[in-house]
Amino acid sequence: MVILFAKQRTWAYRVLSLRAFVGMGLISNCAYLWHQPIFALVRMTSLEHPDSMTMLLLTVLVLGLATFTYHYIEGPFRHRENKPFTNRTGLFGATIAVSLGVVVLGLTINSSRGEFGRYDPQALAQLSADIGQDARLCDRPAWESTKAVACELGAVDADRTVAVVGDSHAAQWQHNLDDIGRTEGIRIRLYAKSACSIADIRYYYPLLKRVYSECPIWRNRVFDQIEEDRPDLVVLTHSSLGYVNADMPVDDYIAGLTRTSRRLAASGLRVLYLQDNPRFSVANAVRCAKRKLLVGASGAEETCVLAVADSLNPALRQREVAAFAGNGSVLDLSSAFCDDMRCVTIVGNSILMADSNHLSAAGLAVLKTPLQLALRAALQGR
Repeated sequence: MVILFAKQRTWAYRVLSLRAFVGMGLISNCAYLWHQPIFALVRMTSLEHPDSMTMLLLTVLVLGLATFTYHYIEGPFRHRENKPFTNRTGLFGATIAVSLGVVVLGLTINSSRGEFGRYDPQALAQLSADIGQDARLCDRPAWESTKAVACELGAVDADRTVAVVGDSHAAQWQHNLDDIGRTEGIRIRLYAKSACSIADIRYYYPLLKRVYSECPIWRNRVFDQIEEDRPDLVVLTHSSLGYVNADMPVDDYIAGLTRTSRRLAASGLRVLYLQDNPRFSVANAVRCAKRKLLVGASGAEETCVLAVADSLNPALRQREVAAFAGNGSVLDLSSAFCDDMRCVTIVGNSILMADSNHLSAAGLAVLKTPLQLALRAALQGR
């Protein structure tokens, strides 16, 4: 549209005719070719994203190289001017040499496993064990599924039964629940559906690009089944901060959570609400992992932190406690991650998060015993 209306005697023509804009247009192709390798190589040399001053200096470098390339290679070559670097035989020879250099560099990086080649293989293996999660014991229901199907864990023939309901933040506990169930002699029935809140709410889900209509149907069917089965304990948990946003005000979320607690309490069921684990940005989790490899856990512990207000939202957690007042008990295990001021993604030699909001294998191991003791006490009515 700019080119179409950039006729003589128009403001667009006068602006685009300025030497600065003409010059930028002439070197734009060279700048495009230079910027990617320069920015990529610089990014690979550091754990952190380049700061603003570094980005500015890199931009100046790219523009300088682009100007040099245009005036001494591209322009003379295109216009057959007799300037340095324009001899075709020499230019083609240089091109072949540079291409071979790039191939050799690529093979070298590939043989050293790229960025991960900088790290000790044993440390990498330990890191994978810390951050990764064990293979699923339970199938993940399809988004469209509304069937209330439980995954049987623990001592499946035991007399005592615990029903666990929630989203992927409930599913992440499946190995802990299986081990605890076998140790304590408890039958665990896990009902988990991705991105499905246990609160009685309806909401738009961005991944589906529509209202997640299957979730309320599934949730009601699960609660109907639980009310029929009459387990000894019902454990509820979900990604609480994942549901509170501009489209779901806190008041609406808390009202939905209160309706859920009252429904189950009215059925005479014993309810335990397991509050959500802290949330971190993906960048924090990745940075923590890399720092553990390069500077050790002690160095990482001080750098990968987040304020409690951002990671936990204490005000929201207090309102969740109020939502279960008289209708159940609330379990908060966040003290393994957080003090009064901050939350960390790494404690001692363990990276606690697999991603921005799910616990890692190491994080789950840290919380296994506290969860076991809490379930034991809840089943004993304490």
